[in-house]
Amino acid sequence: MRKIIVPTDFSDAANNAIEYALGLAFFFRCEVELVHILNPATDLNTGYMIEPGIESVKRKKLEKLTAEVANRDLPDEVKIMSSFHLGFPIEEIVNLSKVQDAMVVVGATGETGALGRVFGSIPSNLVRKAHTPVMIVPKKSAFEPYDDIVYASGEVKLDKQMTGLIRKFISTFKARLHSVHIGKASEYPDWHMEAIFGHNTDIPELTKKSIDKIDVVSALNDYCEANKVQLLIM
Repeated sequence: MRKIIVPTDFSDAANNAIEYALGLAFFFRCEVELVHILNPATDLNTGYMIEPGIESVKRKKLEKLTAEVANRDLPDEVKIMSSFHLGFPIEEIVNLSKVQDAMVVVGATGETGALGRVFGSIPSNLVRKAHTPVMIVPKKSAFEPYDDIVYASGEVKLDKQMTGLIRKFISTFKARLHSVHIGKASEYPDWHMEAIFGHNTDIPELTKKSIDKIDVVSALNDYCEANKVQLLIM
């Protein structure tokens, strides 16, 4: 992994995501880019409108935060940088995610409705639109090296597309891999997970599990809690 992109609005959730990203960067030895997007008010006649002084204040906050993070005792390979953008947060982050071999790390905000109920509207939208993997960090979640990683398998084609990312995390942390499918076992050919991962030397242990439940979020949450899983890949 070459870069971790961390959007920040200077909130507690964003600060927690930065701390988490630094833990990941320590293991992946990659760059960390702190990103702030100022979303100006719009006017039908004049376009963008920025309250005087706001942009300057936000830029200074980002510069100060970047300097503080860069001052940490980090490996030489972990470079801290930042970028400031004007526009709509989702659009700007999606554009930034077009770089190769990167990942977006964002703090969960938690709102109402579907994925937003768990993660918040911005993180949930990023998951759907980003060009790179998006890691959503729950509130108050602290980074620790992964011993167990769950991959929520669902479609054979997607499973094959995800192999590179899964192997990257498994091999980096020497973690156990759980392939979990929510639904009837008869409706999902779990044999192909064995074909993909079962005989790879970089996958120390593979557990396959089908859970016959309708509520995917609850089922995955229960499984992760019962098995003390630190990372869920979907």
